[in-house]
Amino acid sequence: MADPKPIMLPSTSDDAARPTSFVRPTRVLVAAGVVIAATLTFIAVALLVHLYDQATEQTRQTLSSLDIVLAEQTERSLDEVDITLKDTLALLLKQHGQASAQNIHQLYGDRAVTQLLRAEYGGMPQLASIALFDARGRMVNSSDENAPANLDIAFRSYFQRARENPALAPFVSEPVKFQTTGMPVILMVRRLDAPDGSFAGIIGGAIPLDYFTNLYRDIYLGPGTAVSLFDRDGLMLARYPPLPAVGTNVADRVAFPQVLAHDAAGVIHSTGHILGKPLFIATHALNNLPLAVNVIMTDQRAYAVWHSEFIGVAIALTVILGMVGLLTVLARRHFESYVNLAEARLETTRATEARARAEAMTQAKSRFLANMSHELRTPLNAIIGFSEMIETAMLGPLQQRYREYARDIRASGAHLLEIVNDILDISKAEANALKVGREPLDVAAIVAEVDRIVRAQAERAKVNFDTRLDPDLPPVIGDETRFRQILINLVSNALKFTPAGGSVIVSARKTAKHMIIEVKDTGIGMAEEDIPAALRPFEQLDNSIARKYGGTGLGLPLTKHLVELLGGRFSITSVIDKGTTVAIEFECQRRAA
Repeated sequence: MADPKPIMLPSTSDDAARPTSFVRPTRVLVAAGVVIAATLTFIAVALLVHLYDQATEQTRQTLSSLDIVLAEQTERSLDEVDITLKDTLALLLKQHGQASAQNIHQLYGDRAVTQLLRAEYGGMPQLASIALFDARGRMVNSSDENAPANLDIAFRSYFQRARENPALAPFVSEPVKFQTTGMPVILMVRRLDAPDGSFAGIIGGAIPLDYFTNLYRDIYLGPGTAVSLFDRDGLMLARYPPLPAVGTNVADRVAFPQVLAHDAAGVIHSTGHILGKPLFIATHALNNLPLAVNVIMTDQRAYAVWHSEFIGVAIALTVILGMVGLLTVLARRHFESYVNLAEARLETTRATEARARAEAMTQAKSRFLANMSHELRTPLNAIIGFSEMIETAMLGPLQQRYREYARDIRASGAHLLEIVNDILDISKAEANALKVGREPLDVAAIVAEVDRIVRAQAERAKVNFDTRLDPDLPPVIGDETRFRQILINLVSNALKFTPAGGSVIVSARKTAKHMIIEVKDTGIGMAEEDIPAALRPFEQLDNSIARKYGGTGLGLPLTKHLVELLGGRFSITSVIDKGTTVAIEFECQRRAA
């Protein structure tokens, strides 16, 4: 169509003069870009929270499992020492009798007892020596030939504890050092009772702390972790990696006694008073001794992988949001340029203002359609295609979480492409640029095809979907592609606004000359006065129930345009909280006489 002869007009730059059919798509496209960006951001945040919780749970499970193994191994080693001491005492009683404070040196101080002690402890890696002490703390005999004969342990707290508690069970002492070699050890101590029940002395098995250090080092998880052996009162007996605090009571700086006060094992998170770093602590009490094995892991080690995932997600999200923003800006610029073009034409066609506006809008829309296909569809199809290649690992194996990122990218791109296609269709319909064919259509076959297409959507929404067609339906006159699009739009819209447990039914019946197809749902419905707004492009009902379902407000207007373009009639009846019924009526093909 030739441009009308320009007529000079006063400048009219007021926003009210702008064609709303251009302003609205611009706002919808910008809003769609914002919604997609917000959705992607929400997905990324939710994913990171899920991965963080997963890392926390994995850390707890790892520490708990390792702590159980170490506690069992530690208890087994200590039990073997205690059994050895018990067997040694049994042999002493059998071969030399029960000693008292007065005759313990006479009964247990000879060479034969020395040989017995050496025979009992020999071959056990966790036992350095076995020694006997009298009621005054002086050594009676020892399997260690280098032990000083005048060794006195009366000042040791473990000796005093055994002397003052007649019913004391075997226990483990605080760390001490051999007076001859300086080797740090803990002692498994058993009290010796005289025939009259009085205190006769003790028998002790020296366990090198290096044994626990080597045991814990063999299954050390690396930097940021540690294994410790504690008395349940907070006395640190052994640790790997070593700390100066070994041999001291740190009950006021550790949190595990609070767990053991109620349970035999557990995993807690602590501020880490000893290391000065927040960390996880897995503690497990030994069954027969008042000891506990702790395994710790700092937060830095526990969340190391999560930090890498965080950086990866942040980079991916930044790139995707940049692409969405760029596409939105490009589209908005195109819209604005055509709005400006329409305004310029309006300013020069005052004499024929109505016709000039219509022609300018038609030309702007035509140019927009051509540029939109190139500027938006091409990069969107590239995004969708490449993300699908990543999702399907077409070029090689890929971690599952990155395949999930790719699936989210593809879904978001497909959603934006669907919005663009709807805008293009509604623009063509308003400009009468949509071309349709007229041919006989098999309604039952098309409904069956639509059933296959939307069935998965209905199952995801947990909505009952059914079709009820009269038998022997005659063909209707129309365009197969547009007819299918009409039914898909109506059914998808009904499924979207129908809560789980509801139903959507497609029915078809014939009259004398026409066929009536209805899509009926039991969804949220709408007020009668809101129906006109729902049929206007780019408008949505402004109530909290409907707004939460999203969308661009193009589905029903576009469908109505297509129905009328095919020569049909379109009608809606709806009741709030009861549902909506959309009826479309087409002319049937006349049967041959």
